[in-house]
Amino acid sequence: MDCRYRIQTSLQRLLIEFVSAQNDTYLDGFGSIYFVDPVLGTVGDLAYVNTAVLLLPHSAPPPVWNNPISGTGHLVKLTFKVIYQEAFPWIATSPLDLYETIFADRNGAEVPGVEPHDGQVTINGFIIGRMIDLYDQYPAPYGGQGPFMPSDMFWPQKEVELNTNVTYNLWPVQQKLVGFEVRDPAGNVVAILTATTDEFGVAHILQNTLAMRQPRRSLRRLDGHGYG
Repeated sequence: MDCRYRIQTSLQRLLIEFVSAQNDTYLDGFGSIYFVDPVLGTVGDLAYVNTAVLLLPHSAPPPVWNNPISGTGHLVKLTFKVIYQEAFPWIATSPLDLYETIFADRNGAEVPGVEPHDGQVTINGFIIGRMIDLYDQYPAPYGGQGPFMPSDMFWPQKEVELNTNVTYNLWPVQQKLVGFEVRDPAGNVVAILTATTDEFGVAHILQNTLAMRQPRRSLRRLDGHGYG
């Protein structure tokens, strides 16, 4: 006699996403495993995953169990990943409900199995802490607004306005002194400037304070990129 099992699970598809399903090594010593590729679907905000496994004796055919299944172990491993998260104190949960779990023989007759236990995923909001975003006067996203975003280039004698948005857990940090260090492509310090954050947490270097200098020999020495 061979045996098979089928597992179905549901999850909140807006929060987590199915990645993979694989058998646990527990069954490897008992027979030859045939794994059915998972079938995915959705019902409203819930997604479901269906999969099945067929376990045959190593000596099949004829089907003779030289090493009957015994002991305890995991049958299948389902892997998911979080695809949505907001900042603390945000928190959300998603069910991992198992349903219509079936253990059967080759003829479809049910065999005893352990009662499945549903699970739940809790996603805590990420901790941001302090952040400083450096950008210039170009409108978003061309001015470098956002983490690791580049700015469009500046040509010689183009006036440059520098801004920093200082926040702590997304709240503006007011009346804080911010230092700006400007370097040329060779790494030489061109200017060191300071400004104080306003009520919105933004420190601003006024126009006409800083301009892209004209190179003496070649325009190729200008990089024209800044990152914030």
